Amino acid sequence: MAKRTGAVHVATTRRHYKGKEYESTLLRRSYREGGKVRNETVGNLSHLPPEVIDGIRAMLAGRTLVDLDEELAGRLTPILFTDQTPLAPSDPIAPARRSKAAKAKAGSAQTDDGYPASNLPDLLAELSTIARNEIRIGQAEHTFTRLTKPTPLQARALDLLDVKLAA
Repeated sequence: MAKRTGAVHVATTRRHYKGKEYESTLLRRSYREGGKVRNETVGNLSHLPPEVIDGIRAMLAGRTLVDLDEELAGRLTPILFTDQTPLAPSDPIAPARRSKAAKAKAGSAQTDDGYPASNLPDLLAELSTIARNEIRIGQAEHTFTRLTKPTPLQARALDLLDVKLAA
């Protein structure tokens, strides 16, 4: 038997049975065997909502659904070193210039509201220190869950991201 290699794709099939049309959405791999094109069904996607199937098609086509870095950086701009009000260059070939506010933020490493300014990777590392702990007192049978208290910077970042922590 030939090795089944090849890219996967989403295929939608329709069939009629007793006057009713049935539609299936399948994740398939195409390969050649004996000079013929064969399809191997990798998974059934029929139960998924149409927008999820469209997302899978887009990802298989190599498209980025959401640029997460750009999305996060956009929401977290007030506490990042990012320039909130970049100056429009008068000459399109000239290098970009930083606004006075951005220069002040970079010089003091502080935001306007007193938080330490960060770059995105460092801020994400800071957010990753929030932990959910399972606590047992002594030899007790029961446990309870407790979240670590966010630092003021973490609380501001969560507020900008519109995220509410739940234990």
